[in-house]
Amino acid sequence: MSSATPVALLGATGRMGRAVLQVLPEFPDLVLTGALCGPSSAGLGRDAGEAAGGGPLGIAMSGDTGTVLAGAEVAVDFTLPGAVAAHAAACATAGVAFVCGVTGLDERAHAALEAAARDVPVLWSPNMSAGVAVLARLAAVAAAALGEGFDGGVFEVHHRAKRDAPSGTALALAAALDGVAGRRVPTGCASLRGGDVVGEHTVVLAGPGERLELVHRATDRAIFARGALRAAAWLAGRKPGMHAFADVLGLPRVDTPTGGH
Repeated sequence: MSSATPVALLGATGRMGRAVLQVLPEFPDLVLTGALCGPSSAGLGRDAGEAAGGGPLGIAMSGDTGTVLAGAEVAVDFTLPGAVAAHAAACATAGVAFVCGVTGLDERAHAALEAAARDVPVLWSPNMSAGVAVLARLAAVAAAALGEGFDGGVFEVHHRAKRDAPSGTALALAAALDGVAGRRVPTGCASLRGGDVVGEHTVVLAGPGERLELVHRATDRAIFARGALRAAAWLAGRKPGMHAFADVLGLPRVDTPTGGH
């Protein structure tokens, strides 16, 4: 029998869902056992791998959450904010660990994640990039070392179709600066939407006579898919509770806002 961890993908036909399916072969310790699409999606019944533009995976996409979760040990959710609460509850009922990369969550969705975490391990992150997680840690260390004499700011750029501004990642980076003990200098965020930029975030700490800039540039959204699958492999078998992407990397946690992306 295979020792690979069975994974269900929620949101298989979305942009991030397709990215997850495309990079899944890079994770031999994971095996797809279910793929969820919308109940009226043209992808219903299609092989998930072929629908994502790759080879067949032997898993037909379904519009029923219970069917998709059956047999899975962990679920990866890249659907829509309005679906997260129901998905979290379904995973708790099914005993399936829950990795959520959906952004723009409201208080109800975050409450549902917390409730599910009483029964199963849950990991939510507005950004599944390992580089961004390291950036947040570096930003917190820099802010603590430089002190209140330096003003903090975050500048982010995304493609023109991204609706929210500032991004959830920018808010998380700002929180990393503001969460430093004893620091009372508020952090500002600025945003630009244009072209097909996957994502760029620059943390600025400006003081008398000098300025420090920490930059992360994403050139392929596959990095977020890889991060989510890395998180899924790590989360499977953990005790119930709320986990962070920093935990996957073995990094100290930094404050992350629970508001919109």
